[in-house]
Amino acid sequence: MADRYAYVPLIGIFVMIAWSLDDWRTRKRGFGWRVVSALGVLTALGIATSRPAKLLENEYTVWAHAVSVTDRNPFAQDALAQLWWSLMRPQH
Repeated sequence: MADRYAYVPLIGIFVMIAWSLDDWRTRKRGFGWRVVSALGVLTALGIATSRPAKLLENEYTVWAHAVSVTDRNPFAQDALAQLWWSLMRPQH
């Protein structure tokens, strides 16, 4: 929902990528190590993203993790309790 706030800050990064690609195209020297380093960075970021992404699997994993890593977080505790309550209620 909040992705719309990322567009303006990312303009600089997109311009940097576009100008870098044009620079790489005009200068062939040093192209190989830049590609390898860029792929290495993207791989590292992908691996680093996989752990937090598992926490977003469902609502229970989000709130259980929030309760486990914070001390006295009434908002997360209440949300987890409401989730448990909705799961334990008999369905009519």
